[in-house]
Amino acid sequence: MLGLALKDVDGDAIRCPFHDWRWDGETGKCVHIPYAKRIPENARTRAWPVVERGGLIMVWHGAEGEEPGFDLPSLEEFDGDAYTVVYRNAVDQKSTPLDMGENSVDLAHFVTVHGLTEYPKPEDTTIDSEGERLCISGPSDSPRARDLPFDLVLDRQFYGLGFVTIRFLGIPGTNPLLLITTTPIDEENCITRWSFFANKETADTIGVMFTEQLMQGVIPDFPIWEHKVFVPRPILCDGDGPVAEYRRWARQFYPESAWS
Repeated sequence: MLGLALKDVDGDAIRCPFHDWRWDGETGKCVHIPYAKRIPENARTRAWPVVERGGLIMVWHGAEGEEPGFDLPSLEEFDGDAYTVVYRNAVDQKSTPLDMGENSVDLAHFVTVHGLTEYPKPEDTTIDSEGERLCISGPSDSPRARDLPFDLVLDRQFYGLGFVTIRFLGIPGTNPLLLITTTPIDEENCITRWSFFANKETADTIGVMFTEQLMQGVIPDFPIWEHKVFVPRPILCDGDGPVAEYRRWARQFYPESAWS
């Protein structure tokens, strides 16, 4: 069974490179052993619910083994021919999906960490939620955005805590999209993947430029995430942004004991 960690896909089955056993991807049952006359009845492993979005395989992991409670969107940037992937990156982080997402609503840190010259006004950022979906819309948190000849607005859509899209609205002729997926490894570490999509006509110009600026804007957050300590009930002031609203929405994805 150790070989399943080095799996290969063979049609609808997973092939173990250790002994070449094949496991049905939907049921987890062993369906082929090249040197056996009979497959043992108990030769099965757990099958995980998966979907493919934006060229990534997304796996559902219910804390108590429950079935998926919602689906992930199929977007034109993922499935159509008009957009292409300009950039992909994966980074090991000492952080959690909760903290990574909270970055979007922590308005005060845009000055101290990202270099804005004025603190954002909380009323300029809107937040709305329905079930597993959370929508956050507001001005760009990049100081470079103030020099642009257009108003750049970030439209963030959360589908649970591990699947986030950010659309960059207001750019003439294009609306590039950033997909952020966060996979927890344990209670303190995760892998974050950035996938940047741009329409093919602007991929070599605006797409590349935005990718470079975007990653430079994220890098200052790394040491914060590395040392940040989770406080279940933080002390907030009226200029901090909709952190409390975000936390209330996020509670549904954790057992109640996580907040005690």
